[in-house]
Amino acid sequence: MKLIALTLSLALLSPFAAAKDAKPATLPSLQDVAHLSCTEMWLESGKSVDKFFHAVETMAGYLLQSRDETFPDQLEAGKQFGERIDVACRKAPDQLLISAVDIALRETLATIKTPAK
Repeated sequence: MKLIALTLSLALLSPFAAAKDAKPATLPSLQDVAHLSCTEMWLESGKSVDKFFHAVETMAGYLLQSRDETFPDQLEAGKQFGERIDVACRKAPDQLLISAVDIALRETLATIKTPAK
């Protein structure tokens, strides 16, 4: 899962950083993944970090859009977000992944917007 955290931190910062000739990945629809737990999504993805990340990206995009927010373009924000999802899924692997994404997103945005003193 540490690999997932690192992948998330890098990918969230630059979703368009892929090679120009690379085919864009198709993100799953929210309806396809919203009902899956952390473990179920990991298995559904074939234990592929990329596929798992695509589901997280779909969920985070939905949550951000519904709150009319954007994810900060900061390496630290992406790193924190990925690490928080990793921790949440390890603590409660049977919780809905969207719940882990929501918690990680809220905590990351609160931390980045109001840095610790």
